[in-house]
This record gives sequence, C-alpha cells and structure tokens, in this order.
Amino acid sequence: MLKVLSIQNFALIDSLELEFSPGLNIITGETGAGKSIIVDALMMVLGERASGEMIRQNADKAVIEGVFGTEGNHAVSQWLIRNNYESLGMEIIIRRELTTKGTSRCFVNDSPATVGIVKELGDLLVDFHGQHDHQSLLRPETHLRQVDNAAGHNSLLREYENSYQHLLSLTKDLDKLITTESTMRQQKDYQQFQLDEIEAISPLRDEEELLIAELGIIENSEYSIRLPTNCIRYSMMMKMH
Repeated sequence: MLKVLSIQNFALIDSLELEFSPGLNIITGETGAGKSIIVDALMMVLGERASGEMIRQNADKAVIEGVFGTEGNHAVSQWLIRNNYESLGMEIIIRRELTTKGTSRCFVNDSPATVGIVKELGDLLVDFHGQHDHQSLLRPETHLRQVDNAAGHNSLLREYENSYQHLLSLTKDLDKLITTESTMRQQKDYQQFQLDEIEAISPLRDEEELLIAELGIIENSEYSIRLPTNCIRYSMMMKMH
C-alpha cells in the first residue's frame, strides 16, 4: 500500500506530503483544486512518461517520492532479489527527479534505476482503476500472485525467499572460491615454470660466488690486456713529439 507521497515543485504544488492510512483514503475538493495532480504525481513516480513542462514555474527541478508498504507482497520481495536491489524491510522507496532540461532520474531504495524498471515495479505495487485502465487481473504477470494469495501460500513464499537469499549467498561464496582456486593454480603453474627453468640450468652449490669470482678474473684480464696497449700508444705519441 502507499504510505507516504511527497511532492515538490510539481505542476501547481510547491511542497506537499501526504500520509495514507490502511484501508480507504478519500481526497475531496472542488474542480481545479489539484486532486488530479496528486494522481499524476503518483503515476509519474511509478514510471509514467514525464516532461519538463510538469515542473512548477520558476523551479529547476521536481522531486516526487513514494513510500510503499510491502508486507505480504511477496512479488515485490522476489522482484528486489531478482534485480539486486537492497531490501528496506517492509518498505520500498521510489523517487523520481525531473529537471527543466527534460532529464529524468529514478531511484529504488536510493539506488539508480531506469524508468522501465520502475514501471515494472510499479505494476506490482499499485493498481490504477479508471474508465480506461486495466486492472491487475488482466495482467498475466500478476496471476501467480493472485493464486498464491487466494491459496494462502504466504508462509511458503517467505520460506522460498529465505532459501533463495541463502542460495544467492552460497553462489557468491562458490564464485569467490572458484576465482581463488584459479588464481592459485596460475601462481602454481608460474612457480613450477620458474623451478623447471632453474633445474634446467642445474646450478651448483655456491655457484653464484664462483661466478662472481670468475667475473672478477675476466675483468682483471681485460685490464691487463688494455694496459700494454695503452703503454704502446703513449710511447708512440711521445716519439712523434
């Protein structure tokens, strides 16, 4: 059920917050008092088309927020799980922001959402009954919910939701383990490759010290070779002078 509807800078409304009680709520007023604006605001927050013309004059942005109670509405709980939205217990908050540039942003429980997603969710939350509106009984996607409600399957649905949440948690844990195993296997293969390379060289004990000593001998030998050559060059230069 709709619990709270907040409207800011929408059409003729500057700021309005309506709280609804369980059961029948009636809004009365003369023609032109703004009753239809409230309905339009509710329809817009639930995904209906919107334009910048709906923003109140001299305002930059219109914001409409609806708070809906979801107790007993297992279709909404399943929808949140299926679409990876955080649950707020027995409530769900939908907010829509509209700018004068015609841009529109939607949020479900403070997480960004597309208009299409919000409209899909809105169909599970609200029925608009009017001269040309279809009721939920005419929408095939709601038939299972109607049957479950009539059959009293609410406890089974709650059990299913809890089991499904647990399954999602286990699936995430399994994915992490698979990723960790793959990473460890790659590290093992790389380390084995390095070990094979080392074994192919067959290094001796203390071979590094021996190689360093040999390098020193080679460097000294090179110096010993260069020294006589330099002396000869120097002697020839002296004779020329």
